[in-house]
Amino acid sequence: MALTTAELVSGLFGFWSMGLAVWLFVPEFVDVWRHPMPEIDLPRFIFFAAWLVGDAAMLAGLLIVRKYIITQMVLYAIIMVLEVAILLLMMWTVGDLCCAARSKRPSDNALAHLIMGIHGRPHMPPGDKSLEQRRAVRAHERGEMTPEQRSRFRVKVQLGGTVIVLALFTAVWLVVDYREKEDKAPPPVSSLPDSAKSDYAAKMTAYILAWIGLPCWTLPRVYCLVDAYRKRAREGITVASILIGGLVHVLNIASVMLINPSGEPLLAQMPYLLTSIACVVLDGVRLGLTYVLRNAKQLPPAYDYSNMWPYERYLPDYDPTKYADLKRGIHSQSIVSRRKHTAAPSSEDENDSSAPPWEKVDNKHRRADNHHAHALKNNVLGLNARYDSYPDVHPEVARPEHSREERLALEGRNQDRHHVKSANRNWAIFRQKQVKLRELQRRLDTVQEEIALWELRWKAGWPLYERPECERELKKRQRSQKRLEVEMKDLVYGSDEPPQSRTHALAPIAEEGKGGVGTASLPLTPHWQEELESEYESYHNYALHHDYSVEARPLYRLECQFYGKGSILEDLQRELEATKKESGRLQKVEHALVRMGQPHGPTGKVDLGKLEPELREVKQKLRDLQEKETGLATQVDHLEEVREALDRRRVKTATASDWSKDAAQSLTRIGSSRSSSSSPPPDSPQDSHSSDEHTPLTRQRQKVGEQ
Repeated sequence: MALTTAELVSGLFGFWSMGLAVWLFVPEFVDVWRHPMPEIDLPRFIFFAAWLVGDAAMLAGLLIVRKYIITQMVLYAIIMVLEVAILLLMMWTVGDLCCAARSKRPSDNALAHLIMGIHGRPHMPPGDKSLEQRRAVRAHERGEMTPEQRSRFRVKVQLGGTVIVLALFTAVWLVVDYREKEDKAPPPVSSLPDSAKSDYAAKMTAYILAWIGLPCWTLPRVYCLVDAYRKRAREGITVASILIGGLVHVLNIASVMLINPSGEPLLAQMPYLLTSIACVVLDGVRLGLTYVLRNAKQLPPAYDYSNMWPYERYLPDYDPTKYADLKRGIHSQSIVSRRKHTAAPSSEDENDSSAPPWEKVDNKHRRADNHHAHALKNNVLGLNARYDSYPDVHPEVARPEHSREERLALEGRNQDRHHVKSANRNWAIFRQKQVKLRELQRRLDTVQEEIALWELRWKAGWPLYERPECERELKKRQRSQKRLEVEMKDLVYGSDEPPQSRTHALAPIAEEGKGGVGTASLPLTPHWQEELESEYESYHNYALHHDYSVEARPLYRLECQFYGKGSILEDLQRELEATKKESGRLQKVEHALVRMGQPHGPTGKVDLGKLEPELREVKQKLRDLQEKETGLATQVDHLEEVREALDRRRVKTATASDWSKDAAQSLTRIGSSRSSSSSPPPDSPQDSHSSDEHTPLTRQRQKVGEQ
């Protein structure tokens, strides 16, 4: 029997998925081999371990039922073998197997886990790329690839490798399937377990095993997704593996559905199809989260094991208990377990091959590397304890002569170490100023809310004997507002006054200098100064926008009140004119009737009894028209007042908008001038006059950069 077109295409997709399944694990093997972990990466380990269990269950189901697509079975077998290999490599790397660890080496500082508190690996401050730039410059000078060039090269290798794998397995498909399409038997059609047949138990077991594989393939992806979101960091699985894995599942779905398009065969393959569909969806979500977290500045403190975590004590909501519990949990571990945290992986170096020989551990010392207590016993006070190949000779004497490349690499590492310390010190100064600035902003918002409350009380019409107290409270809070704004500007742009020996209440004593002046008085680097000014300007821009919205809110209410009433006002005016004319006519009729009842009238004396009903009716109409005229006049006057108030509010809002734009421009001008010079520029009398003239009474804010 010849193979149909659908069966041929299904076979092609199956061979492609087989090839990509092999290529899928290449980035993982390279990453684990070139960047050994100081400790086991639990999410990555759980991911591959659960994947292995699900793969074994599905493969067992296919073998039990004995009705499978050959490419599908080979795909699961290849993936299972590679999963076992990657798990063994990860366990060998961290030393969890019976043999010694592959690349463990002792920490440069034997007491690092005690001195740093938790782990103790230095990290650069969030958003600071200066260390990467320095390393890129040195790599360019040595003629090596920079990190950006390495990243682009890896992308090219991954794309090229994917194309090569697809082409190679296309050739295999041409030889195995396409050339033998006339003589090759079609793949068996899947079927559901039938209780009437003898193989019901085997098929039901295989069907249950297939459904067991579904959570084993999907739940690890959910776990990695949640773990990455909680830590605000990219998960350990490489992006290339996620992309290629999604493509493998898409090809597997197409390969299965081409042979089992509908009916009972489709239901029999439903566990495999749902597994692949769920994996594709979850992989897409993981890629989206990776893209969102690509510029995450800092890990949450509970997951940041660098030396930056203590600076979180500058946060206003700092809770030392959770950090104490975390620290206590680390110190309650064994020394061997703590050694894993302090051991720096070889990926910290710019180039793994640039490490000098005396910093690499020989095979006979790798087993001793796991016994860190021995190093502590022999080097209790040694802050730079090392394992050397010459235990009885001083390390500096035992080292061979440096070559030029080794000397440059050593100098580069020393410069990087000093640069990291300096960068973290500058970041600590910025954090202290930033927290103090935010505290001043919160206090300023509180004072302005109190000012608005006292102004409402004033407008509500307090008794005369209580108005002096209201004025005193209002002036007191306005003075507090001005003082807080001056403190904020002095904190960001500096002050001409000598620094006072005052520190923020949240700053610890350890951050105080010898002279009693805190780090808040120390100068910032241009980068962090720009960050602080940007935060200061964004706060004031938001405040100006808020003031403008406060001024525009009554205008909006008046516009809503007057909306659609312009035509009503014109109709009322026309109706009022008609009512006035009708009232005048009825008054003339009344006078005429009264004159007709007089003896000396023009027609002589007329019986008033006959004219009384008509006269009463005219008087009633006249009273109704007068009442209607009064009501219409009141409505017209009210609408006229609303229109006049709307016009006045529009003028005032336009003035406030111009004032806010001028204030924003003044803020930018003052910030640029103060950042370029050490002393602030003199205030402009014209700006001061315009600020006093146009500042709204509600939520007064001084123009930034004045007074």
